[in-house]
Amino acid sequence: MRIELAALSLSLLAASPALAEQFGDKGVIAPSGEITLSMQTVSSSGFGRGTTTGTFALRPGAMFFIMPGLAIGGSLQLESNIGSGASGNSFGLMPEVGYNVRLAQNFSMFPHGGIGYFQGAAQYNFAGNWGTWDTNRLTLSANLPFLFHLGHFYIGGGPTLSADLWAQMHSGGWSYDANKTTGISLTTVMGGWF
Repeated sequence: MRIELAALSLSLLAASPALAEQFGDKGVIAPSGEITLSMQTVSSSGFGRGTTTGTFALRPGAMFFIMPGLAIGGSLQLESNIGSGASGNSFGLMPEVGYNVRLAQNFSMFPHGGIGYFQGAAQYNFAGNWGTWDTNRLTLSANLPFLFHLGHFYIGGGPTLSADLWAQMHSGGWSYDANKTTGISLTTVMGGWF
């Protein structure tokens, strides 16, 4: 019985993949957190008027490398907006895909992006009257962080582009097309991998 268990253990060990040696290797799991501060210009094509809005967003997430360099994963996003004609908070989920490009031993570029769904509540100033609205958005996001690696940890940052593909506001049984937001921001990221 002991010989059979030892043989089974050895065969499982021999069949298991080698441990990943660097960020981007197949099988690596990379949890991370991003912080975004941005200024956004909102178009006036939908309900309301154009505004400038400041945004603070937290994005905890994780990526899994399915092959060398190529990762899939996602993130949660918690966002708070304050602006001249609007303020509010939203929560969302964004599936993502990314590719790690190693530039040097401890330095890489990790472009990634996805399409996410966000829901929240906002206060809008329309014709001098403030009102509360439920909001829904479908957003495209593309990030281009440069990462500095220290063992199994990394820190970095880079530009992020986000654009609403669809946006709606709801209040009191009424539904309107909402202003679509397009933003360019600087994002910092910190994470690790195993």
